[in-house]
Amino acid sequence: MKIKVEYFTILRNVTGINSEDLDVADDSSIQDILDVVVGKYGDPIERILLSGKDYTGLKVLFLIDGQNCDALEGLQTKLADGSVLSIVPPLSGG
Repeated sequence: MKIKVEYFTILRNVTGINSEDLDVADDSSIQDILDVVVGKYGDPIERILLSGKDYTGLKVLFLIDGQNCDALEGLQTKLADGSVLSIVPPLSGG
């Protein structure tokens, strides 16, 4: 199936793009997609994405078609063909 991954803020600097389409297995979860993204972009993106796992402070938001994955099945949420995974790191500044 084909899904779209959108990158925001610092992730755009790491990947060099705003979004990309990925061909993934039909039963792929958010975690599966993150594994693909880390495999493609390496350690810099992995450090950012890790702040979205098991952390109670500011963390990366993973949105599926605009819905926070925490309201679904977390990183085990399955995607459907045509889904959009938006990855939004925490914002800082003032």
